[in-house]
Formats: sequence, structure tokens, C-alpha cells
Amino acid sequence: MKVLKGALLLLLLAVANAKPDHHLGHDHGHDHGHDQCHVPKMLARDNLQPVLGDWVLVWAVSDHQESQDILRTLSSSRVEMRLQEDNQTLMFIERNRLSDKFINYYINISMDLLHNPRQALHPFKGKMEVDGVLVSNNETGSVNFYETCPNCMRIVFNMSRGVFVLNYRKEGHHQDVDHMKADHDNHRKMAECLGIEHDQPYIYDGVAGKY
Repeated sequence: MKVLKGALLLLLLAVANAKPDHHLGHDHGHDHGHDQCHVPKMLARDNLQPVLGDWVLVWAVSDHQESQDILRTLSSSRVEMRLQEDNQTLMFIERNRLSDKFINYYINISMDLLHNPRQALHPFKGKMEVDGVLVSNNETGSVNFYETCPNCMRIVFNMSRGVFVLNYRKEGHHQDVDHMKADHDNHRKMAECLGIEHDQPYIYDGVAGKY
């Protein structure tokens, strides 16, 4: 598999303790069925055009306290999503600004990891760059993109060490904080369906600059 680029996700996983796999529709302390949760449709593998481009993370939660602690130090996170020439691999480049450092991730996301309703976990290879120092960072997981509003992207990462709900806005459509607040209820409902606490989400402040 080619080396693909990026993820706050991998940063979160690096500090998380191993936990059992999580699946949409499982209890997790909440009695939510799939229909009760109104989980949106996943994007089909042959319909990835809506997720290509440059994105800014605007709302995120995970089911690990350690990961929530890292989210609290996050100033901004930007993602570049590109389809490789083989049309079978997404290049995911994530650039994160934390309170005390810059961390970039580079990941290859194969089609085996995409649109995976059964949440079967597959290995993938990635690299992490901390203040200019590049190291390998490999994991197992699945990546599902969900239908959402125009100029929006919603990703659910189901990893061997937890579940992550990440909501993005297209670059250039990410600075109207008041407008984006209207989406927070939908973000919270999605987290509830996965049994993830959402009382302390990462929320983009609308002003953190590019880097």
C-alpha cells in the first residue's frame, strides 16, 4: 500500500489506550437503534467527489479521555483530500496546530477502508511529522464518509482503539461561526448514536489562521 498522508486521528490514537472495536448501532450505554438515531447515508465508493479538496475541522469528539485532552489543546486542523491516479486510494494530508507544536499526518486510505458498513478493520500505513521530524505510524481501522450539508464533510473513523466523529467545512466556508452553530445539534446526535460523550467537543473558533 502506498504511504498516504495525514491525521489528527493518528495523533489521538497515539495516546489512546486499546479498547474493543466500536460499531454503529451498538449500545455503548445508549439504547439507540439505527433508525432511532437517523444515521445519514454513507457516501458510495464511486461518489467521493464531494470529499475531495481542502477542509477545516470545525467539530470533533472521540470516545477516549486522552483524546479529548488533546482536542482541548488543538487550535486548528486542516485536511487535504486527493484521489490518487489509480482511483483506488485517497491521499489524506492533515496539518494540525496545537498549543505547543505542529503535527502533520500523511495516510493512504485504500478503498478497502471506505464505505464499510460492517466496520471491518483493515491495516493501513501512515506517517506522522512532529515539528519537522517524520516517523512511521501504522494502525488498523475503517473510514466512512456520510452525507451532510453542501461544503461539509463528516467522517467516522472506527479504529482498533476507538471511534472518532470529525466534521469539516470546505476551506473558505469555515469562518461563519454563528452559522456553523446551527449544525452542532446534528453533530451531537451523530455522536450519541455512536455512544460517544459530546459535552466537551472540539469546536473551531473561526479565526485560527493558515500555516
